[in-house]
Amino acid sequence: MKKILLYVSVVYFAVFVKGFARQNAALLNDPKIELRKLIKEAKDDSDRVNSLHNLSWEYTRHNGFDSGIIYCKEAMALAQKINYLRGVAASYQNLGLIESRQGNFSEALKYYFLGLKLVLEIKKKNPAVKFYLGIGNIYMQQGNYPEAQKNFINALKICDELNDSKGKGICYNNIGNVQLQQRNYSEAIKSYDTSLKIKQANNDEEGIAGSYINIGEILRRQGKSSEALKKYNSALAIFKKIGNPNGIATAYGSIGIIYDELNNNAEALKNYMASLEIRKEINDKNGIINCCSNLGTLFVGMHQFEKAKEYLNISLKLSKETESYDDLQATYIGMAMLDSAMGNPEKELEHYKLYIAYNDSLNNEANTKKTMQQQMQYEFDKKESTTKIEQDKKNVLNEKEKQKQQVILYSVSSGLLLVLFLVGFILRAYRQKRRANIEITKQKSIIEEKQREILDSIHYAKRIQKVLLPSEKYIDRNLNKLNKE
Repeated sequence: MKKILLYVSVVYFAVFVKGFARQNAALLNDPKIELRKLIKEAKDDSDRVNSLHNLSWEYTRHNGFDSGIIYCKEAMALAQKINYLRGVAASYQNLGLIESRQGNFSEALKYYFLGLKLVLEIKKKNPAVKFYLGIGNIYMQQGNYPEAQKNFINALKICDELNDSKGKGICYNNIGNVQLQQRNYSEAIKSYDTSLKIKQANNDEEGIAGSYINIGEILRRQGKSSEALKKYNSALAIFKKIGNPNGIATAYGSIGIIYDELNNNAEALKNYMASLEIRKEINDKNGIINCCSNLGTLFVGMHQFEKAKEYLNISLKLSKETESYDDLQATYIGMAMLDSAMGNPEKELEHYKLYIAYNDSLNNEANTKKTMQQQMQYEFDKKESTTKIEQDKKNVLNEKEKQKQQVILYSVSSGLLLVLFLVGFILRAYRQKRRANIEITKQKSIIEEKQREILDSIHYAKRIQKVLLPSEKYIDRNLNKLNKE
């Protein structure tokens, strides 16, 4: 069932990021032809970058990973040349998805961490959600559930901030996947129900079908086969309606498991074969391996040993090609079951030892990957910390410079105010003095006028006296005259 959960996580992440491929809805039967035309006719380089991303995605979703990488790296080179940072981030995201779908998890993590660092630096929250989801999906596939949960929660927080309901639905779904893997069924069902309600509110049919698959898995594990079967059939109906081959194959596989556990071999076989046919049509090697492994063990139980051997050998061959320890482990335990049923203890022991060997390899690989993940996380955190320290230093210097500029500004302003005050004071004193001088001049004029009037009066009086009074000579002469008489 791990394959089913991985489908739901990875497909939802792919759905979340394939907005790049929706830029041109009216594409021809072969979208790649139209996209190449758009690349040639692009009016500016940023449009060309986006079209290259779309073309890369078209190849990737049809498992053309080599071509997908080539066009994605071409897009990145152009985006870096024109300093189109969102285009660079999109390239990291697509490269991470391509490597993840090929099982190259260390490479995928490298690209995701580089992209996350970039979008955090340029403060773009929406792309950060996608990187957190991508990183969380890889950690979950590797069994590092605490790190997976941490990244899904980080994505959920940003979706809350952005009020992105579709993103929240995906985050709750992935959080539920982690809880399911940890067998925390009560919490997982809560997360799935929350996710389902959000998807129903958004009329997200593909998401609703995925939630039915997940809820059905919990019901199956709880022994509620009939309820699980209803959920799987509901999911199948929706996937058929919207034409999603991966979803249809997943639903058929889930239904097959239910009937297999109920020992209804006919229905189990019918659904396993239906799933296998679709996996072959879309060239899904991992899906083919899973179907053949299931069919092999089913035929063992039906005592059809040749058919069991046929399908288990197909599973073994493809598992070696894809270097999937998970699938090799499942195939070898199936072969050991076949050997036991056929009464071949030596082969049974050989295959069981190989099962143990790959189980140990898985554990060792998981420990190695966990160490590597921790190292990558440490390096990422270290870079983040260094960046933060450098930014803090810049902030301190900027704050000091700001304070210095403020002090200068305050000093200059204070000086100007003082000068204006002094100028005002001087002008006021000058005006007062001027008014005083005018008043003094006026008073002086008045006084001088009064003085002139007084003097004129005096002079006038003297003139009058001179006219009215006899002169001394006149008096003296007249007195002498009198004396003689």
